[in-house]
Amino acid sequence: MSGRPPTPEGGISAAAAADLLDLLFTDLPRQGPGSTDATRAALAVVADLPAAPRVVDFGCGTGAQTLVLAEQLKTRIRAVDHYPPFLRRLTENARRAGLSRFVQTARGDMARLSFGAAGMDLIWCEGAAYAIGFEAALARWRDLLRPGGWLVISECHWLTGDPPPAAKRFWAGAYPAMTLVETARQTARAAGYQIFDTQLLPPAAWWDTYYTPLSARLAALKAEAGGPGRAALRAMISDLEREIEIRAQYPESYGYVFHILRRDDA
Repeated sequence: MSGRPPTPEGGISAAAAADLLDLLFTDLPRQGPGSTDATRAALAVVADLPAAPRVVDFGCGTGAQTLVLAEQLKTRIRAVDHYPPFLRRLTENARRAGLSRFVQTARGDMARLSFGAAGMDLIWCEGAAYAIGFEAALARWRDLLRPGGWLVISECHWLTGDPPPAAKRFWAGAYPAMTLVETARQTARAAGYQIFDTQLLPPAAWWDTYYTPLSARLAALKAEAGGPGRAALRAMISDLEREIEIRAQYPESYGYVFHILRRDDA
């Protein structure tokens, strides 16, 4: 689905699913919509961090945003993802960027990790919270933050209460939990956060480093998707092509939004 690679269905093993994700997504600049400028704009809202903040990036993928955080904050970023190929690529990207000393990768489940009672100063998550649910992420990660700690999380939302039927049907299958932006803001307040800003990703953040290179990747893979035993690959290609088509047709009806939140202990 948009924002993070889909999990293949249809009875294939976890190892085979991971291989497909590697094949489709590891070589892409990003594994979901986003941009360096968008990451920097969201980070610019975060204030009052200590000199050496404790930072974790959940669902980091190959870490395009991780490297932005490392470059901007000059502190160690704990980059967590479930897929080893993504983490290996992030390690290599950090080395090439001269940022290895600031990036610590860890394979893990972002729903179950704990970093001790001291808490984190900043939790970052771009386009990956859907894997455990937006509301669940807010609840679970609040306990990982120090009092006054920051959570910056991007989530896909409806931008209208009356989306086009085709878009509504597609996302009912791909992400049925998708809500309106204001609903998410209410959820954040109820979960114990102050809301400092919400920022909508611009159109270029969907296409320049995600859908355009992904489209090229899908076209290249079609040649090897026709053989026996490639049904799962064919299904994923078809689903992703449909996702791209829906986005091209209905860009005003939904979008990714950064929620820039701070733990509220008042």
